[in-house]
Amino acid sequence: MKKKTIRAPRNRATQAMRLRAASAHVAVTSDTRPKVITPRKGKGSFCRNKPRQDDLSAMIA
Repeated sequence: MKKKTIRAPRNRATQAMRLRAASAHVAVTSDTRPKVITPRKGKGSFCRNKPRQDDLSAMIA
């Protein structure tokens, strides 16, 4: 049995834009890669990937 490849869900806006471009016979390119949004600097913002200083001291103790 072959394993099915799982594709990422298609962007509906990109799909509609390509459909309109195909019906108008126009070449269209669009970036469909997932966007990574990083937290902004400021009050209350932190990076969820990196452990904070409080967590590091709790892990050591």
